[in-house]
Amino acid sequence: MQTFHLLVIDASSNHCEGLISALRNEGIAAEVKRPQHLDELNDLLQSAPWDIALLDGQHPSINLVQFASARDQHAPALAWLMVVSEMTRESIEHAIDAGANDAVCLDNRKHFIHVLHREITSARRQQQLQYIRSQAAEFDRRQAQLIDASSEGIVYISDGIIVACNETFANMIGEESRELEAMPLFDFIAVSARDELKRALKQAATGEAASLTLQLGQSDSDLTANLVATFYEGESAVQINLKPIRQQGDAASNKTSADIDLKSASIMQELAQQENGDGVLLFVELDKIAQLRAKQGLICSRAVLKSAVAYISSSLAMLGAWTREFNGHSVVAYTKTHSLASVRDILPDILNQVTGHMFEFQSKTIQVTCSIGVASRTHDISIEQWLDNAYQAMFEARAENDGNAFKLFTADSRAGVAGNTGMTLNDALELQRFRLSFQPLVNIKSNDDDFYEAYIRMLDQNDEEVSPAMFIEAFTAKEFNTKLDRWIIQEACKKLADILPLAPQTKLIINLTANALNDDKLPPWIAITLRSTGIAPGQIIFQFLECNVENYLMRAIEVFKQLNELGCDVSINRVGEESTSLKVFEKLTPRFAKLAPRYMEALQHENNATPLQDIIDAVRRHQVEPIIGFI
Repeated sequence: MQTFHLLVIDASSNHCEGLISALRNEGIAAEVKRPQHLDELNDLLQSAPWDIALLDGQHPSINLVQFASARDQHAPALAWLMVVSEMTRESIEHAIDAGANDAVCLDNRKHFIHVLHREITSARRQQQLQYIRSQAAEFDRRQAQLIDASSEGIVYISDGIIVACNETFANMIGEESRELEAMPLFDFIAVSARDELKRALKQAATGEAASLTLQLGQSDSDLTANLVATFYEGESAVQINLKPIRQQGDAASNKTSADIDLKSASIMQELAQQENGDGVLLFVELDKIAQLRAKQGLICSRAVLKSAVAYISSSLAMLGAWTREFNGHSVVAYTKTHSLASVRDILPDILNQVTGHMFEFQSKTIQVTCSIGVASRTHDISIEQWLDNAYQAMFEARAENDGNAFKLFTADSRAGVAGNTGMTLNDALELQRFRLSFQPLVNIKSNDDDFYEAYIRMLDQNDEEVSPAMFIEAFTAKEFNTKLDRWIIQEACKKLADILPLAPQTKLIINLTANALNDDKLPPWIAITLRSTGIAPGQIIFQFLECNVENYLMRAIEVFKQLNELGCDVSINRVGEESTSLKVFEKLTPRFAKLAPRYMEALQHENNATPLQDIIDAVRRHQVEPIIGFI
């Protein structure tokens, strides 16, 4: 059931209760808040996104001018409706003049519900559009970085005119990149290569990749030019990648990371251009590459890998798929003509074809296998996540079957309970499936403070509690937001507020997900939550997993700084789980570091205290207080 989040600013709370009753009678679940004064309105506008506001202009403490000022400052996109006693021409004009999206009368229930649905649907579409635009802007930024960092010359051509290029291409010509825009490309191409380039441009414009060898200007050096149809700033264009042809005797080299990143960006760009952004994505990788090279030698293995990638690409043609070679031993394929189910039925035949095919090189006969990951796309994941999902499924297929296998990526493979119940994060929150438990930490420091750590649990379909490992990754990977973090913080603060009058020395450690490191609005929201619950910031310690801090180190530095400025302490969890180097402490100095459980396990099961003592000493050298759990 969809839940509406409404702010009501009206004459009395009785009116608000009548509104909730009216919505319930229409089968609409609604979260309704009625601020008592202007400060509370400001806090509400900052603390959560609201679908719509309803005003009648009769609130005893908040007038229309004050509401408009607060809305413009904290939630300028928030739509609002003027509630009137009667739908007349004068009342409608008054509402519009005041800035309302429309006027509604609760007595005209059908019209009221229609307008409410219309405005909320419009608002949510605008939010989704804004999110998509931000994703597109981030993709463009990343692509620009990759292009600028590429060792290849890259130029975008529209109707024979250069619309953009990177510095590498400009250096090949000996010009400044900004001077080349709007210049004809053929002015810089050797006369002998111009006719062939014209044919390649026409071929690329039809959607078919093309390549040729050419020279720039008066240079005799041969360059390989690869052409592909693309878009630049919304217009059709042809992207040309140019790189020098290595002369005989030059050392062969592997692809640089910039080359591979550019290829990733190119693939994601092509996927983004597909209509509706749906379809099925496959990531195919040859198995046991290292063993092949060790057994057959470098030259033979390179030839076999090249032939195998070409063979796999042709085999995938039965899916109506376009294919792109990725890194010399893998293929990315995309199809819109087959569903996930039909792809699943065809893949065993493709695996059998690859396994049964015999590749020959210098009289040697070699056979290979591959692993395939398959992922469909839902509207709530990015192109990058879609590609990662296909790769993850391929990796799991190989790990589970030692290669020569395929696997479909589904929410169930990551989601545990969340996937099995089919619940989204919103479903789980609305159905109140989460619980908090609190674990005391004994002698965390020799003082009078009592420390507790908050743990989240979820109720499965049998109302039995399950651990975060079963649902956290599913929710945070699929729904990249901090709704779950905010729920944890809010509920933990409520519990702490109840305890403090009886135990004022209590301090609480709250575990947050990786998403909390990527939400700029979370620290201000925390400040409001602490203020509204009457909790001093020094009584809260926010804790993040070491692996998440390392993955988002630059964001972690900023978030740790903001939390410290609020007066909250910070802790890093599972320290030393993968490495004892403690590199994260070179950039960050949290107050606490909770050690990975493996140290206590070594002490309890092996009676070996040395690893535990070593990690404690290492943490203390960084002026950080160690926490030892699982005692």
